Amino acid sequence: MENHFGDKLYLQLTEELQTIDRNEENSFKRVSEAISKVRTAIKTLQDFNEKHPFKSIQEEVHFYKHTKPKFYSWLIYYVDLYQIDNAKPIGTMETIQEYFEGELNFINRFFHQNQFLYQYYRNGMAELDQLYFMPTNHGKTGLPPEIPPVYPAYPTNCDYLFSKFIAYEMLSKELLKRLSAFNRQIMLLPDQPAEEKQKLTWTGDKVNIAELAYGLYYTGQINGGSCDVADIIKWLEDSLNLQMGSVHRKFIDIRRRKTISYTKFLDQMREAIHKRVEEDLEYKPNRGIKLQKPPFRQE
Repeated sequence: MENHFGDKLYLQLTEELQTIDRNEENSFKRVSEAISKVRTAIKTLQDFNEKHPFKSIQEEVHFYKHTKPKFYSWLIYYVDLYQIDNAKPIGTMETIQEYFEGELNFINRFFHQNQFLYQYYRNGMAELDQLYFMPTNHGKTGLPPEIPPVYPAYPTNCDYLFSKFIAYEMLSKELLKRLSAFNRQIMLLPDQPAEEKQKLTWTGDKVNIAELAYGLYYTGQINGGSCDVADIIKWLEDSLNLQMGSVHRKFIDIRRRKTISYTKFLDQMREAIHKRVEEDLEYKPNRGIKLQKPPFRQE
């Protein structure tokens, strides 16, 4: 009967909390209303226990190990979440991201500092339940005391600690969700200012850019071949800080190469890459040594 009442009351509480989270946008009002609902539920649970004493040790242990921590966890969760939001710094998204990461590290340190009892909680162990979850054994374990903010009657050694485990796991999930959202926003931000990046400038012959652009165009390397050569030229101009002028005129310059290859620049790139690979294969005894870049040869 005790467990059934607690489960029914807890289900009612979670439904009320979901309604508050869904309908109240103001964080202070949302937390205030949620804490009020949790305190009311805890008081109802306390009144029920006073009128219906536990019928067995197993029932009493179950209450302090499972039922009471479920209710208390929400109180800890909302208070800590409000404090985290209230102390959130004003700054860039990276600054706020670092702040949430710091809070997440604090939670992880708490789990690590209480790793034995946290593993006891996580693994559903029961060997020390009567020592940890019977009010008659309170203070007999040598564990540092945890003082709950409300419902002080009949404390046990670990019921409040288990409440914090549940609450901090919920907080961890919430912080991870926020960090994931921040990461998505940062990925969607425009590129960093130009002064933070090395500006690349084309210093070769402009006709070579035209040759490269037409090579990309006729082999369909950009957008699956659906873009125009002028689009590729514009992209190269923007990327390499140059003005090409008439694209058609540059193609005429390529056609005029009667005594040499029409693809002079591409041939030079091909030769340079081949030479680099051949040199790499020749230096097997010192494969880990970085070879110097071969000089660019002008014909």
